[in-house]
Amino acid sequence: MGQFLIAIAVLILVPSHLVWMIERNHEDGIIRHKSYYPGIFEAAWWTASCLATQSEEMPKTVIGRFMAVVWMFFAIIFTAYVTAALTANLTLQSLRGDIQGPGDLPGKKVANLAGSTSEDYLKLNKTRAVPFETINKALEALEAGKVQAVVYDAPILAYYANNEGKGNTQLVEPIFRPESYGIALQNNSAFRRRINLALLKIREDGTYDTLRTKYFGDQSSQ
Repeated sequence: MGQFLIAIAVLILVPSHLVWMIERNHEDGIIRHKSYYPGIFEAAWWTASCLATQSEEMPKTVIGRFMAVVWMFFAIIFTAYVTAALTANLTLQSLRGDIQGPGDLPGKKVANLAGSTSEDYLKLNKTRAVPFETINKALEALEAGKVQAVVYDAPILAYYANNEGKGNTQLVEPIFRPESYGIALQNNSAFRRRINLALLKIREDGTYDTLRTKYFGDQSSQ
């Protein structure tokens, strides 16, 4: 937005000075004051009016009129560009939804699993948590429009968004609070080394990434 406002200021100030210099010495010119102030303000008003395609007065000098035609043609293109950009931005926001990260959750009804770390996170961040007994019920509530988002373990949500919920839901990054999964074994289990070696192997040969993409979609940040 800041860059857009700077661009508008430049687009008004540069032509304004040209109009002021061209028209200020003409007896019936659109600039009534020969002095810089308030003459430049008159020129800026005319330039801004042209940019908004609302100008009702044309310069009196030949050079001024030529400049006015060029500037009005540019104003039409500029207006069309701004309209298209705003329409595209609003359409993109509509497609993406109004929740793009943790900062958008306060004030929304957010489903979670009762008693989970997700529920703790939502309460700490002053978000209206709606607990469910199972994650499946939470996801059903999302599909039915009863809640606006679901916060839970990323792999489970990624699997849902890439399968049953594909086309109706989307996974929003980033991961709010990284947590690790583990495999529980008995002390001194003979399977510990075999499991670790198997996990290391599938990571090294690319099998892990292939399986992750297949079931969870392209979630490279996980």
